Amino acid sequence: MLEEKAQYSMGDEERNYYNEALKYREKLIEVEETGYNYLLKGLTLSRLGRTEEGIDNYLKSIDLEPANPFPYNNLGFNYHNLGEYDKALEYYLKSMECLDYEETLLPFNNIAKTYRVLEQYDKAEEYLKKGLERFPNKDVFYESLRELYAIMGKYDEGIKICSEHMANVENVDINEIKRTKGDLYKLKGDLSKAKSYYEDAICKGKNNTEAYLDLGKFYLYQNKYIKALHYYKKTLKEVDETDYENLYEIYFHMAMTYKFLGFKKQNYFRKSIEYCIKDIGDEKEYFTDTGYTPARIHNITRIYINMGDIEKAEYYIAEMDKYKKCKGCPYGKCYEKFALMGMLAEAKGDIEEALKNYNIVLEYEPEYLYAYIAVKRLASKK
Repeated sequence: MLEEKAQYSMGDEERNYYNEALKYREKLIEVEETGYNYLLKGLTLSRLGRTEEGIDNYLKSIDLEPANPFPYNNLGFNYHNLGEYDKALEYYLKSMECLDYEETLLPFNNIAKTYRVLEQYDKAEEYLKKGLERFPNKDVFYESLRELYAIMGKYDEGIKICSEHMANVENVDINEIKRTKGDLYKLKGDLSKAKSYYEDAICKGKNNTEAYLDLGKFYLYQNKYIKALHYYKKTLKEVDETDYENLYEIYFHMAMTYKFLGFKKQNYFRKSIEYCIKDIGDEKEYFTDTGYTPARIHNITRIYINMGDIEKAEYYIAEMDKYKKCKGCPYGKCYEKFALMGMLAEAKGDIEEALKNYNIVLEYEPEYLYAYIAVKRLASKK
């Protein structure tokens, strides 16, 4: 792959792979200095978190092959991650000027992400539509437009995009799109339609982990705790034992639902932590800087807050400030940090502060379930 691409994690094995790859890239350049070889070296350095060195190699790549769109796109991605959004847009646009050399959808979606960070949502929509017009069979533009319309409150537009996605892209996951439509109808306030789409996503003879999990969250959204638990328990029967990400989610949601019912299920919270870090090994390694550390801190810290370990939660929230935003982040603010601050304020009994933070979360991520639940519950206590 020639483009910068988000990775969820990088353990020792993967890090060692990229270090070995870097040695190989350097030997290739010793043999022949080409734009392609500098592009590969820049990509490898960027994956290792050596952003400035990556930028230097992309610039060398451009000197040798100025018509190639990929080094411009990758420079844009690096500058986006550095928070230099004007420079990011400059290089993404240069990448688009080179599409006759080689077709790539990347700059369209990346420009839209940068405009989302700048909260220029109309511009983000413009470039996603341009990308969709040029690449009508690519999932990413339908998915990105759906997310954008949810933030903009254009739920009908999002629902329409879901229908177009099903019609125009081959081998698309129809059941996933049905669940997405359910999300949009839920945000729109049409719970009857939302329920019908969630239920229609259940498929006989197939694994229904995601469908049951979404139904559980749908009933939790309505404070129907027993119904929510019913579906979470069904999810546990469906989920593969190696599906650590969903196991982490299931046990967290079950623990939270029991908490709302007045029962402490600390063992479920501990199970959630166990599955959250299972791929990595231990908590310390889990927080190794991979470019996605703020999201990882959020994943663990929300559990500690709800377990009542305020001291550990405060420590981890303070740690978030040591890291840049997650790679490729399309949000103007780190909504996950505001979610943690809301939960922490709520745990301390500061309702006004909690509401302030939860409302910021919903501004950037309207589907954040626990912010919605908390706002509805705490607003009545003011």
